[in-house]
Amino acid sequence: MEEIVTAGYITDIKRFATHDGPGIRTTVFLKGCFLRCKWCANPETYEAYPQLYFIARRCAECGKCVGICPEQAISMLKEQKIDRARCSLCFKCLSTCLSGALQQIGRQVTVGMIVDEVEKDAPFYGSEGGVTISGGDPFYKKKFTIELLKAMR
Repeated sequence: MEEIVTAGYITDIKRFATHDGPGIRTTVFLKGCFLRCKWCANPETYEAYPQLYFIARRCAECGKCVGICPEQAISMLKEQKIDRARCSLCFKCLSTCLSGALQQIGRQVTVGMIVDEVEKDAPFYGSEGGVTISGGDPFYKKKFTIELLKAMR
């Protein structure tokens, strides 16, 4: 009997997408990709788990994130803000970053959560629109993608 996988990781669900296939679409961006293509438009999808991102231009240099990090993985240096080897991905720093310079990229979702979100857009699809599964690589977590497609049929 085949294993059913009901939860996976995504970076985002984009509604009213017009560039990811014909018609009006909802694009689901899955996390995880082996390929690491040089031209990749979504490098934040490479890893299959949530990640901590730092956007230097948004940083107010207040230092609050440095003080709250239990692993001492964050510094005041914009060029080397996060020591990835030390960071445990606890995301405690997010609550102190009022400028939005630190962000969590990726979250765990269930197949049902995605279907609920996608169904909100169904009235706009018409005869050509629909759902695009993107990423990352949809085949990175093949069983989850298959379950998702079955549920959206």
